[in-house]
Amino acid sequence: QPFPGIVKVVNQAAEMGPLYIITGNRASTVAAFCARHGITGIRGIIGSDVEKSKVKSIRRIKKKHKDLQPYYIGDTLGDMHEARKAGVQRIGAAWGWHGRERLSRARPEYIVDRPEDLTALFLQLQVNGEEGRRVSLRLGRVLESLKSPWRE
Repeated sequence: QPFPGIVKVVNQAAEMGPLYIITGNRASTVAAFCARHGITGIRGIIGSDVEKSKVKSIRRIKKKHKDLQPYYIGDTLGDMHEARKAGVQRIGAAWGWHGRERLSRARPEYIVDRPEDLTALFLQLQVNGEEGRRVSLRLGRVLESLKSPWRE
């Protein structure tokens, strides 16, 4: 089963910009999981059956979208190291395989504790001027549809 809240966050993120899944699993397995759970809008799935190196996969996607700031969201220490080698900003997903403490050893730029925190992070980046206009225009729609624990 997907982590609670992740399907909504992933689907909304896919509306904001190009979203890819890079995984050590087989691409067909991940595609079937996405279809089964209603995860839509993914531009591509690069599994270990397609490319064994996550660094190469990240760099290939980075080349395709030179005008965008890439982020890699991962839940293991290895993910954080590979994303650093590929030259992208890293977001540790502390709800996944490795927790906050272990992810922090790699010194990622960001660590989030819940899927919903990803949306808040991207809003913060946009407010601080680190993201492009495209994200800011779409983020408003995403935030409107999110149920936030601090909203009444």
